[in-house]
Amino acid sequence: MKDRLAEQENKTFDIGQLNNGGITLYSRETSLSKHFNSAINYYLNDDLSSAIEILFAILEEDPNHVDSLNLLGIIYNQTGDSQTALDYLNKAYSLSKNPDILQNINIIKEYPGQKFEAIVKE
Repeated sequence: MKDRLAEQENKTFDIGQLNNGGITLYSRETSLSKHFNSAINYYLNDDLSSAIEILFAILEEDPNHVDSLNLLGIIYNQTGDSQTALDYLNKAYSLSKNPDILQNINIIKEYPGQKFEAIVKE
């Protein structure tokens, strides 16, 4: 019980919308996840500037948000800045060792500046 209380003390909550006279609290991770999902939607609809804006906001809250770093890498490659893309992807990979990110790195090294099909995993 003591460990659970200590865990709760370390959580940050964002206040959400009013819901039937009360408020809904979202954990920071859930809030960041919602923002990240918005960034994915902007990316998939080719609104890269909006996606980038959201991703930078996420990274202000959590500089090690692996998914945001990965998507920024993909976007920067698509805009022709392959070196910046690789910088973001290498940071994401160093934090997670996710083989999907390593595959993104290899694709960008082989096909710099090209858009490739995004696979969105849930």
